[in-house]
Amino acid sequence: MERNGLLKRALFGMVVLVLAFAPVGCSSGSSSSSGSDTIKVGAILSLTGPYAALGTAEKNALDLEQKRINDAGGIGGKKLEIIVEDDATDEA
Repeated sequence: MERNGLLKRALFGMVVLVLAFAPVGCSSGSSSSSGSDTIKVGAILSLTGPYAALGTAEKNALDLEQKRINDAGGIGGKKLEIIVEDDATDEA
């Protein structure tokens, strides 16, 4: 039963990431009105608590992907910054 919950949580996290990047991928290429050279994306992960092992692995994957994207020139010439917050595996 615990494994099923872990799989659902991982799938939910992946869906959130896909939805977070979808609007960026559909950009018309025009510059943002804020003029920022950085695209910021937030991620809430379980870095502490019972699911910390999963959260740590997810953070490592996000760090690698951020580096890969930025090394390839970013997204539309803008650098990607992923801001990670720890939910401490607290459902609230």
